[in-house]
Amino acid sequence: MHYAVETEAGLQGSFFGLLAKIGGYAELVVNGGAALGGEVAVTEALVGALTGALKSETFDADGFIGEFNDYAAMLDLPPPRWLTPQLVQAVRERMRQLEGRWRATPFGDTMELGFPLRR
Repeated sequence: MHYAVETEAGLQGSFFGLLAKIGGYAELVVNGGAALGGEVAVTEALVGALTGALKSETFDADGFIGEFNDYAAMLDLPPPRWLTPQLVQAVRERMRQLEGRWRATPFGDTMELGFPLRR
C-alpha cells in the first residue's frame, strides 16, 4: 500500500522516498527517526486507513476522504491536498496490479519495484 500511495501521489518524503534517499532499510531505521513528521506522518496514517477501507465492498472514495481528513485533524496533521477521489482510485488499481504481479511471481523469485525519485 505504501508503494501504491507514494508512487501514485508522487510523494518523495515518505517511506520509499526516504529509503531511496538514505540508501537502505538499515540506514532508514537508524537515521529515519527524526523524519517522522510532515509528509511521512500523513502517509503513514493514510496507508493504515486505506488498507482496511479498500477491502470494503461498499467503499466510497469521497466519504473516505472526508473521514480521513477528520482523522488527520484529530491527529493534528494537515489534510493532504493531493488526496482526491482520482488518486484513491489510482491507488486501488495500482494495488490490484501489484497483487497480480506478486501472485505471478514464482516461489523463491523476487518481485522488484522501482521508485522514481524526482530531482
